[in-house]
Amino acid sequence: MKLTQYIFILFFIATLTKSYSQGAYQTETPTQKAERMQWYTDARFGMFIHWGAYSVLDGEYKGKKQRGPLGEWIMQNLTIPIEDYKKDVVGNFNPTKFDADAWAKSAYDAGMKYMVMTTKHHDGFALFQSDVSDYNIVAQTPFGRDVIKELSEACKKYGLKFGVYYSQAQDWYHAGGYTPKKRWDKKQEGDWDSYFETIVKGQVTELFSNYGEISLIWWDSARKVQNNDLANAIGRELVKLQPNIIVNPRLSTTSQMDFQTFEQVIPGVFEKEYNELCLTQNRSWSYKPSDTLWKEPAFLLKTLTHMTSIGGNFLFNVGPKSNGEFPKQAKEALEYIGEWMAINNEAIYETEKSPFYKLPFGEATMRQMDDKSIIYLHIYDWPSSGMLEIKGLHNASVSASVLGGSSTLKVEQNNNRLQISGLPKEAPHDAVSVIKLEISEPLKIDYGYIQPSEDRSILLNPENALLTIKPQFDCIPEVAYDGDEPYFRNWQNCIPGRIDTGNQAHWKVNVTEKGDYKVVAKLSTRADGNFAMIKVNKPVHTKLPNTGGLDVYQTLDLGTLSLKKGVNTITFSGQKKKAWDNVQLKTIRLIKL
Repeated sequence: MKLTQYIFILFFIATLTKSYSQGAYQTETPTQKAERMQWYTDARFGMFIHWGAYSVLDGEYKGKKQRGPLGEWIMQNLTIPIEDYKKDVVGNFNPTKFDADAWAKSAYDAGMKYMVMTTKHHDGFALFQSDVSDYNIVAQTPFGRDVIKELSEACKKYGLKFGVYYSQAQDWYHAGGYTPKKRWDKKQEGDWDSYFETIVKGQVTELFSNYGEISLIWWDSARKVQNNDLANAIGRELVKLQPNIIVNPRLSTTSQMDFQTFEQVIPGVFEKEYNELCLTQNRSWSYKPSDTLWKEPAFLLKTLTHMTSIGGNFLFNVGPKSNGEFPKQAKEALEYIGEWMAINNEAIYETEKSPFYKLPFGEATMRQMDDKSIIYLHIYDWPSSGMLEIKGLHNASVSASVLGGSSTLKVEQNNNRLQISGLPKEAPHDAVSVIKLEISEPLKIDYGYIQPSEDRSILLNPENALLTIKPQFDCIPEVAYDGDEPYFRNWQNCIPGRIDTGNQAHWKVNVTEKGDYKVVAKLSTRADGNFAMIKVNKPVHTKLPNTGGLDVYQTLDLGTLSLKKGVNTITFSGQKKKAWDNVQLKTIRLIKL
C-alpha cells in the first residue's frame, strides 16, 4: 500500500470517528462541545412560544373552571374526553391573524437570537403537517396551515436560530402516551413503548427532516413510568438527523443534556456549565385572559441582565392569543427590552459572566481579548452623587463611558478601589444603565468572595447573599433593615398548604484550610414546624421552632458543615415539600471546630 493511500485511509477513519463522537448524546471533548454550543452562549436571549388549541379557552370548559394557573393544562385538569376536546377545542382553533413574519420580527426587534416553538404539547395536538398522526393543525382545523413550516422560514429570514419544543413523555391524546394511573379516557389506553416508537420517533423525525436546520430540541417532560433506555436510544438516533442540534435535559430521567433548565426559577448560582432560564410573563405558559399578574418590563429586562451576568441564557415565554396575535403586555415588554438592546446589546451578546462575586449597585458582564478586557457595569441603583466605586478592581489603565453616550468619565484608583466620577445626575435608563470600562492591560481583580475573620469564623448575611427566586409566587425575599442590621423580609410562602417556595440564599466563601464548622443562625419565625436546610455538598436539615413572632429573633444551632479548601458555595433554604410559613434571617455564622 502506498504511503499516500495509507494516510488517506487514516484521515477517513479519523473523520468518521470525529463525526460519530461529536454532537448531542455523544462523547465530546470540552472544546468540541464548546464549539457546538458557541452560537447559544453568544446569543444569551431567546423567545419561547406556548401556543395551541388550548389558547381558545380561558381556564373554563362547559361551566367548569380549572384549578391552577396553567391554561395549557386544561384538558387534563378538567379531564375533558378526547372526542369532546377534539371537536370543541381543536375544531374551533382558527388563528386567522397568525403571521409568522410578525412573530419572528418581534423576536428580532427585541434583540433575541433564537426561538423555541411548541410543536406538540401535552394535549397531543401538533402544529405541523404530520403523516404519522392526523391529529394536527392541517388536518383537524379550519385554519389548515403548517405553522411550524411558516415560522421556521420566517426565523431563517431574520437570522434567528429555530428550535422546537416537543412533549414526548406526556400525551393525553395518543394511546399509551400518558401515565396509566392518571388516564381518564379509554382511548388513552395503550403501551408507552409503542407510542414512543411510532408517534414520538415518527413526528420528531418529520420535524428534523422537513423544516431545515433545527438548532435546539426542548423535550418535555420525563416521567418515571417511561422506558428510559428506549427513549435514550431513540433520542441518540434522532439527533443524527440534525448533528449540530442542542438538547435540553428532559428526554428521560437518565438522558444526557447540553444545558440545565431553570423553569420559573431565577437562579442565583450555577452548578453546570451551560444554563438557561425559561420564564413566563404572567402565570400561564399559554394565553389565558383571566391571568392578569403580568411581570413589569423593567423586571424582565433585569432578569435578562442578571442571567447574562451569571453566564446563562434567558428564554422569555410568550403565549399568543388564539387568533395568532401577541397579547398587548407581551408586545410592550418586547418593545421595552428591544429599545434597551438597540443601545446596550454589546453588554449582552458574546459576553462572559461577571468577574465580581457581588456588586452593591447591580451586576456586570465582560469580554476578554488578549491583554485587554471590557467590563460592562449593569447599574440598577444609579448613584445620585455622580460617583461610582468598584471595590476589587486594581487596574490603573482604565477608561469609562456610559454605553450609548459620547462623553468620557473620570477614572482614578483610590485605596484599592476604582472610582468613576462625572456621571450624569439622572440615570440614562429607568431600570438598567450600562457603564463600559475598557482596560488596556491584563486584568487585576479581587473577585470579592467572603473571607473568614481573624478568629476563622465566617459571617453570612443578606447583604452578601446571592438569591434564587421563584417570582411567580410573589414572595421574593428582599433585604430590609432593623436599625443597621440587615435581614431577609418577605421570605414567605404564598401557596396554600405552606410548601416551601423554592427561594434560596447562597454565599460563596473562600477558606484557606478545609475543616468542620458549626452553623449558628439568627432568625425569627411565627409558626411551628418550619423546615430549613443548609448545605455545601450534603444538606443538613433542621426543624425550626416558633420564635414567638417575626420581630422575635433567636440564635439556633443548624448543625455542622464541612468546607473544602478554596471556594465553597453555601446554600440556605426551606426543605422541598416541607412547611415554610415565613422566616426572617439576619445572620448565619460558621464557627471553626
